[in-house]
Amino acid sequence: MFHFTRQEKWALLILAVFLLIGMGFDFYQRNFAASRIHQIPAEQVSLFQVKQQELVLKEQINPNTADSERLQKLPGVGPGLAEKIIAYRREQGYFVTPEDLRKVSGIGPATYKKIQPHLTLNE
Repeated sequence: MFHFTRQEKWALLILAVFLLIGMGFDFYQRNFAASRIHQIPAEQVSLFQVKQQELVLKEQINPNTADSERLQKLPGVGPGLAEKIIAYRREQGYFVTPEDLRKVSGIGPATYKKIQPHLTLNE
């Protein structure tokens, strides 16, 4: 039927081996590659972060006694703003009402609205 020379048989064998290797590599990439296994859609990551934040903030935080790390648990409060709260407290004295936090540079109406439910002055 087909009569191949010895060189043609070797060429076909090499092509078949490369084809099998390529198919095996593709199968591995599609099913077992670490980059695919560990990819989580961005919307799931952000939902997880929101839920995690909600769990962390079940406790109330007292801005008069909280350290920088604890203040950073408040939504919208990073290291810089936490240090501003501590500096204001050190220079001006304790906060009498939660609204007094609005006097801290960097805490505007939007930030205050986010952190207000998580504040307490009782501790």
